[in-house]
Amino acid sequence: MTLTQFVVETTATIIELWLILSTVLGISGSKYSGMNKQVRIIISAFGLTVFVSVLNSFRLFSFVTILLSILLILFITKFLTDQSTVLRAFATVLVFLSIHAIDYIVLFVLGMLTESPITNIYSFSILFEFGIQRCLYLLIVKIIDLSLYAIAKKHFSQLQFIPQRHMTVLLIMVTIAYGVMSALLSLILSDSMAGMQLAVIFSWLFILLCVCATLCFSYITAKYQEEKAQNEMLAMCNSMMEKNYQRLHSSQQATARLIHDFNHHLGALRELARQYESNEISKYIDSLLEIHYRGLPMCKSGNDVINAIINHKVGQAQEYHIKFQYRIDVDVPPLLHSVDLCSILANQIDNAFDACKQIDDHSQRIVYVHIWQNSDNLFLFQVMNKVECDPFKQNPELQSTKNDNSHPHGLGVKCIRDTVEKYNGALVNNYHDGRFFSTVFLDLNPQYRQEDKKC
Repeated sequence: MTLTQFVVETTATIIELWLILSTVLGISGSKYSGMNKQVRIIISAFGLTVFVSVLNSFRLFSFVTILLSILLILFITKFLTDQSTVLRAFATVLVFLSIHAIDYIVLFVLGMLTESPITNIYSFSILFEFGIQRCLYLLIVKIIDLSLYAIAKKHFSQLQFIPQRHMTVLLIMVTIAYGVMSALLSLILSDSMAGMQLAVIFSWLFILLCVCATLCFSYITAKYQEEKAQNEMLAMCNSMMEKNYQRLHSSQQATARLIHDFNHHLGALRELARQYESNEISKYIDSLLEIHYRGLPMCKSGNDVINAIINHKVGQAQEYHIKFQYRIDVDVPPLLHSVDLCSILANQIDNAFDACKQIDDHSQRIVYVHIWQNSDNLFLFQVMNKVECDPFKQNPELQSTKNDNSHPHGLGVKCIRDTVEKYNGALVNNYHDGRFFSTVFLDLNPQYRQEDKKC
């Protein structure tokens, strides 16, 4: 190897490895910035160049060299970024795929320009031998690589937001694509009719795999959009329900004040009636006051949303002939949002009422609500209702059994679960001795609190 060949080949390898490392760190995010980042990339590129040169001296264009280079880049970038191995592996394979695809395209274009029509693989293999054509080939591909890097680098960081499960699928797909592309090149350069036939077969298989992958992606996207629409609907319903209970609480308070004032007015009218010795009027006013005193007790938990929900459900319980009791042993902490509180408690009680309405014996329609805090961070909701039989025997997943298809059913439990996940909590449903228990555990420690997401 002459000095000129060594300088040209080494420079091309350093540029390629610098591009690979810069792109991988651009996608996964570097722990360093500015000159510190560039110094580490350059040192790593020089080290990788030595490693690749040693491997190439034993076996030129070896797949083993590429595989070991990928593994070494993953090892190096582990110390330069905090991102996951999956993201770094995806970025590394994607860059190798892109760079080598450009290499192969330029290789075949120059081969066709050198000899047209192409009669054998000499038109391609001559570009692997050092000379003017080889230098021109390296210059063209590196200019294209650097240009594409300059255009795309501002978009690299957006790939970090791809979900982990999708990232794993993409890693598998780009790895397969890279393997197929490399295998096709080897078959084409084999100068064998059988090799060309295999290359065609591989192409057909790859096209078929691409079609299947597109169908799978379309299905996954459709399911995602369906789930997203459902979650948006649930979030809107929860928000509307929370606002409705807030308005209901205000209405209850206003009604209580009016009744209170009306009671005073009745008392004044009663005294006037007595002064004028109107016994009939006095008796009628006394009967109105007695009716008022037999009114329903109001929940006064200290939280407006809980008060509104409980007071509303008390009225519903009377309508459905359900014995409804509640016990609230805690002040609701500010970390528990009103929308989430409403989503959990209202849905739990609604589910309990739906179950009780299936019981023919009204005396067995019982619902009991208990809200308490077990420790500084553990907040609990528990709703117990009587049932005629174990619901898990015929419906282990507790799917909705409503027959009305005009409205979506089974979303209450899903909404509770989604809300519970925001607080790193759990929903536990169990059955014991004719009673069904729905218990929600919420971890209110902000250190473990997940980011708010739509229910």
